[in-house]
Amino acid sequence: MSVDEITIEFAGDLSLQLMMTYRSLHYLFNKFLDNAELAQHYQLLFILTRMGGWATQTDLVRYLKVGESTTRASINVLEEKGYVTREKHNKHNRTHVIKMTRKAVTAMTSLRDAMKNVELVAFRNLNEDRLFYLWSTLIKINKNIEKSF
Repeated sequence: MSVDEITIEFAGDLSLQLMMTYRSLHYLFNKFLDNAELAQHYQLLFILTRMGGWATQTDLVRYLKVGESTTRASINVLEEKGYVTREKHNKHNRTHVIKMTRKAVTAMTSLRDAMKNVELVAFRNLNEDRLFYLWSTLIKINKNIEKSF
Protein backbone atom coordinates (compact mmCIF):
# COMPACT_ATOMS: atom_id res chain seq x y z
CA MET A 1 0.00 0.00 0.00
CA SER A 2 1.42 3.39 -0.99
CA VAL A 3 1.49 6.54 1.15
CA ASP A 4 -1.21 8.11 -1.06
CA GLU A 5 -3.55 5.16 -0.47
CA ILE A 6 -3.02 5.38 3.30
CA THR A 7 -3.72 9.13 3.26
CA ILE A 8 -6.90 8.65 1.25
CA GLU A 9 -8.12 5.92 3.57
CA PHE A 10 -7.25 8.02 6.60
CA ALA A 11 -9.05 11.05 5.19
CA GLY A 12 -12.09 8.92 4.37
CA ASP A 13 -12.13 7.26 7.78
CA LEU A 14 -11.61 10.59 9.54
CA SER A 15 -14.43 12.14 7.52
CA LEU A 16 -16.73 9.27 8.47
CA GLN A 17 -15.79 9.50 12.17
CA LEU A 18 -16.34 13.26 12.19
CA MET A 19 -19.74 12.87 10.53
CA MET A 20 -20.79 10.13 12.97
CA THR A 21 -19.51 12.18 15.93
CA TYR A 22 -21.38 15.26 14.73
CA ARG A 23 -24.61 13.28 14.40
CA SER A 24 -24.14 11.66 17.81
CA LEU A 25 -23.44 15.01 19.46
CA HIS A 26 -26.47 16.53 17.73
CA TYR A 27 -28.69 13.62 18.85
CA LEU A 28 -27.39 13.80 22.42
CA PHE A 29 -27.80 17.58 22.54
CA ASN A 30 -31.42 17.30 21.40
CA LYS A 31 -32.01 14.64 24.06
CA PHE A 32 -30.89 17.08 26.78
CA LEU A 33 -32.52 20.15 25.24
CA ASP A 34 -35.77 21.18 26.90
CA ASN A 35 -36.72 23.53 24.05
CA ALA A 36 -37.71 21.39 21.06
CA GLU A 37 -38.35 24.35 18.76
CA LEU A 38 -34.62 25.13 18.76
CA ALA A 39 -33.50 21.56 18.06
CA GLN A 40 -32.58 22.15 14.42
CA HIS A 41 -31.35 25.75 14.76
CA TYR A 42 -29.35 25.99 17.97
CA GLN A 43 -26.00 26.27 16.17
CA LEU A 44 -27.05 29.54 14.60
CA LEU A 45 -27.76 30.98 18.07
CA PHE A 46 -24.40 29.74 19.39
CA ILE A 47 -22.67 31.47 16.47
CA LEU A 48 -24.61 34.69 16.95
CA THR A 49 -23.68 34.63 20.64
CA ARG A 50 -20.00 34.25 19.76
CA MET A 51 -20.33 37.16 17.34
CA GLY A 52 -21.73 39.50 19.99
CA GLY A 53 -25.43 38.84 19.34
CA TRP A 54 -25.57 39.83 15.69
CA ALA A 55 -24.02 39.05 12.31
CA THR A 56 -24.72 39.58 8.66
CA GLN A 57 -26.44 36.80 6.79
CA THR A 58 -23.31 36.50 4.62
CA ASP A 59 -21.14 36.01 7.72
CA LEU A 60 -23.44 33.24 8.94
CA VAL A 61 -23.30 31.46 5.58
CA ARG A 62 -19.50 31.66 5.64
CA TYR A 63 -19.24 30.51 9.26
CA LEU A 64 -21.74 27.65 8.99
CA LYS A 65 -20.29 26.47 5.66
CA VAL A 66 -23.75 25.69 4.31
CA GLY A 67 -25.70 27.15 1.45
CA GLU A 68 -27.35 30.52 1.55
CA SER A 69 -30.82 28.97 1.19
CA THR A 70 -30.21 26.62 4.15
CA THR A 71 -29.02 29.51 6.31
CA ARG A 72 -31.92 31.68 5.19
CA ALA A 73 -34.40 28.90 6.07
CA SER A 74 -32.96 28.61 9.61
CA ILE A 75 -33.07 32.37 10.02
CA ASN A 76 -36.69 32.41 8.81
CA VAL A 77 -37.72 29.79 11.38
CA LEU A 78 -35.90 31.58 14.21
CA GLU A 79 -37.42 34.90 13.11
CA GLU A 80 -40.96 33.42 12.99
CA LYS A 81 -40.49 32.03 16.51
CA GLY A 82 -39.18 35.36 17.83
CA TYR A 83 -35.53 34.40 18.43
CA VAL A 84 -33.96 36.73 15.87
CA THR A 85 -34.77 39.83 13.89
CA ARG A 86 -33.58 40.64 10.40
CA GLU A 87 -32.74 44.26 9.67
CA LYS A 88 -31.20 46.12 6.78
CA HIS A 89 -27.52 46.93 7.34
CA ASN A 90 -27.13 50.64 8.09
CA LYS A 91 -24.34 51.02 5.49
CA HIS A 92 -25.18 48.38 2.90
CA ASN A 93 -28.84 48.33 1.87
CA ARG A 94 -28.67 44.88 0.27
CA THR A 95 -27.13 43.27 3.36
CA HIS A 96 -29.20 41.97 6.26
CA VAL A 97 -28.08 41.95 9.88
CA ILE A 98 -29.43 39.12 11.99
CA LYS A 99 -29.83 40.06 15.65
CA MET A 100 -30.70 37.92 18.65
CA THR A 101 -33.81 38.95 20.58
CA ARG A 102 -34.29 38.83 24.33
CA LYS A 103 -36.07 35.53 23.85
CA ALA A 104 -32.91 34.11 22.23
CA VAL A 105 -30.67 35.46 24.97
CA THR A 106 -32.94 33.83 27.57
CA ALA A 107 -32.98 30.56 25.60
CA MET A 108 -29.18 30.47 25.63
CA THR A 109 -29.33 29.37 29.28
CA SER A 110 -31.09 26.12 28.40
CA LEU A 111 -28.86 25.69 25.33
CA ARG A 112 -25.75 26.04 27.48
CA ASP A 113 -27.16 23.65 30.10
CA ALA A 114 -27.85 21.05 27.41
CA MET A 115 -24.33 21.50 26.02
CA LYS A 116 -22.82 21.04 29.50
CA ASN A 117 -24.67 17.74 29.78
CA VAL A 118 -23.36 16.70 26.36
CA GLU A 119 -19.83 17.51 27.49
CA LEU A 120 -20.23 15.38 30.61
CA VAL A 121 -21.21 12.37 28.51
CA ALA A 122 -19.12 12.86 25.36
CA PHE A 123 -15.87 13.98 26.98
CA ARG A 124 -15.90 11.60 29.92
CA ASN A 125 -12.38 10.23 30.57
CA LEU A 126 -10.77 12.86 28.32
CA ASN A 127 -8.53 15.35 30.06
CA GLU A 128 -8.22 19.02 29.10
CA ASP A 129 -4.95 18.47 27.22
CA ARG A 130 -6.49 15.83 24.96
CA LEU A 131 -9.56 17.97 24.31
CA PHE A 132 -7.45 21.03 23.53
CA TYR A 133 -5.25 18.99 21.18
CA LEU A 134 -8.33 17.65 19.39
CA TRP A 135 -9.85 21.12 19.13
CA SER A 136 -6.65 22.76 17.86
CA THR A 137 -6.06 19.93 15.36
CA LEU A 138 -9.56 20.32 13.93
CA ILE A 139 -9.00 24.06 13.57
CA LYS A 140 -5.75 23.42 11.68
CA ILE A 141 -7.44 20.90 9.39
CA ASN A 142 -10.24 23.41 8.66
CA LYS A 143 -7.74 26.16 7.88
CA ASN A 144 -5.81 23.85 5.54
CA ILE A 145 -9.00 22.95 3.72
CA GLU A 146 -10.16 26.58 3.51
CA LYS A 147 -6.86 27.54 1.85
CA SER A 148 -7.68 25.15 -1.00
CA PHE A 149 -10.94 26.97 -1.91
